[in-house]
Amino acid sequence: DIASCLVGSEMCIRDRALLTNETPSAKARSLGEQIDAAAIPQLALYSEVKGLNGQNIEHRWYYEGKLMTRIKLPVKLDYWRTYSRKEFDAGQKGEWRVEILDPQQNLLFSHHFHYQ
Repeated sequence: DIASCLVGSEMCIRDRALLTNETPSAKARSLGEQIDAAAIPQLALYSEVKGLNGQNIEHRWYYEGKLMTRIKLPVKLDYWRTYSRKEFDAGQKGEWRVEILDPQQNLLFSHHFHYQ
């Protein structure tokens, strides 16, 4: 769980940003840095944001340092929950990173993990 706000700004990731294999919700549990590919074929990046009503945040999924997926997600209320999902191919084992960026491309959250 995190609460990360930009200095001098009302924009923030509020309460939670996590990588999970559960249905994204306030009750989901975050996965660690080692993820078993045989048991978990799909992941979700979950975020709760505050102060970005009417704007977009962006979820980015990187594999071995290369941007694989960029997903723009609309924020429709002042306090908003959203997520993106990633299904993995058998050949995509290795180092991964997920990021959440605000509308100005400021990094709000980053998580590295090894998909093995």
